[in-house]
Amino acid sequence: MAVTDKNIQDIVKSQLKDGISDNQVIRVGQNSNIRYYKVINHINDVTQGLAVVPVDDSKGTNPQYNQAIITIAGTQMPWDDSNPNVSDRWTSTSNAFGAQKGLTAQTKDIDDFYQQTLSKNPNVTVQIISGHSQAGPGTAKIGANHQVPRIYNFQPWASVRAVQNGDFTKEELGYLNKHAIVYSDAGKDVTYMDGGKGRVTYGQVYTVEGTLGPLADHDVNLFKIKGNALDIDYYVKNGVFCSGMTEDQVRQVAKKKAKDTWWDWDDDAEVKRLMAEYKDKYGSFASKSAIDDVRSKNKKARKDLKTASGAKAISLREEIVRSTAQIAHLQSEEYEKEVQRQLLATKERVQDHVTTFTNQVYAQVSVLPSYEVAGFLAELTMETVWDEGIESQTLAAAKTYREALHRFSASLDEVADHIIETDQSGVLLFE
Repeated sequence: MAVTDKNIQDIVKSQLKDGISDNQVIRVGQNSNIRYYKVINHINDVTQGLAVVPVDDSKGTNPQYNQAIITIAGTQMPWDDSNPNVSDRWTSTSNAFGAQKGLTAQTKDIDDFYQQTLSKNPNVTVQIISGHSQAGPGTAKIGANHQVPRIYNFQPWASVRAVQNGDFTKEELGYLNKHAIVYSDAGKDVTYMDGGKGRVTYGQVYTVEGTLGPLADHDVNLFKIKGNALDIDYYVKNGVFCSGMTEDQVRQVAKKKAKDTWWDWDDDAEVKRLMAEYKDKYGSFASKSAIDDVRSKNKKARKDLKTASGAKAISLREEIVRSTAQIAHLQSEEYEKEVQRQLLATKERVQDHVTTFTNQVYAQVSVLPSYEVAGFLAELTMETVWDEGIESQTLAAAKTYREALHRFSASLDEVADHIIETDQSGVLLFE
């Protein structure tokens, strides 16, 4: 089962629990998000880290060592009792303020932990690395250096200072822009003091409005994540801004905020101000997809049908069926495009790994002639590690699914035609 952003957040929440030890199976998440992971490495010193692999159940069945996940905790405050060693806590706090000039001293610990994790089992491959606060830039550095496919930062501390200090190479920053996901708080009450005012200049950044106070806003629990993105519906419903909202959603939240602002007498002006401010803090409005637009119309038509009658009811029934057909049609198109996108992204990652490994071998092997090294590497090419047949089958299956939904959509359109004919005939009988 694929590991989502939500799963990563749940693992991060669990990493500081008391009594965690190697080979232990931990249960994380709630309800439909419950997952089991086997601990293969952990550390609770100045740096606190956890390495796990997915398993099928609480017994640890089928450990997937080739899907290892590393999470590194943020700064330990002096009063934090997750580590009984007071000296470690003070050192961690000191390291955080030292990071105002560049990468934290913790970065070496992170790399050591990464290497130790690889040694736990010959089949270990780290697919995901995550860091919170002070550990953010360090995990980004190590993740990019080792070409980890998915890199996560939660409220990274002093990331912009590390970039400005030249701690990342141009190649590493390019890699991060493709592979890093950063969850950040808009208020930056804590990271504002990191020497760069909490700015983040690498990766795809998701920003959430901070409303819970400095410490709570700097906690990984701040984010409401659904799957691999922020739960936009949750934030709209609760009147909270976040990245990825459409203009309509931003306006909806702004209206709620303006209404709840007791000291402001001009709601329209406040809405305009908030919408302009949104772009500065959260980025541009998200584009409203065609399928979302049709779904909105379908939902409105269903609501209106409850009180409609006569010709209006006929029209609404037709609209509901036709919009349902359109949703099926658009959904199939989006599904096929997403399959194509995921395949292409995966293929690019595999190519990156092959190229990186080949370059590393040539750089490190000095005792053999280059032609012999080339012979050893001949088996490690895209042609040998990437199955074009499976790729074609996957694309064909997506196309078949799209065509099936297109046929279903056409059938619904025919049903809509019959609705009109039947209802109009019925009306004529009573005229």
